[in-house]
Amino acid sequence: MNLTAKWITELLWEVGIPMHLHGYHYLIDAIQISIHQPEMNINLSHEIYPCIAQRYHTSASRVERSIRNAIELAWKRGNLAAVNGIFGRSLNFIYEKPSNGEMIAILTEKIRLRQLEESIEKTGYISSVDENMYDFEKTSLH
Repeated sequence: MNLTAKWITELLWEVGIPMHLHGYHYLIDAIQISIHQPEMNINLSHEIYPCIAQRYHTSASRVERSIRNAIELAWKRGNLAAVNGIFGRSLNFIYEKPSNGEMIAILTEKIRLRQLEESIEKTGYISSVDENMYDFEKTSLH
């Protein structure tokens, strides 16, 4: 497991998404795809869900539903204090669960911030994150 995948799994665990759910694994993939495609405004329904569905031999609608279910379970049973910390105590998210897109976008940005912090720690200055230092697996959307 590379460093980015480790950070993603830690965030999902903190939020309270159960590891045994398909949605947990689909969220990991969705966040990794989003991280690797920063220049794109990625469409979940037409790009990310079909890509994940192909990998797991399922349908895009099942991917969407599984991610939604994982988020719902986290909001019902998860660690509210951790959720508040991760999501910046946004009142909307305290009372209402985020959409799939909001969850993926927020967690993607959290990971990008950690990558930047790691880069600053290693180099002593702000620079673009060198993807090779994290041993990324490139993911193609097509």
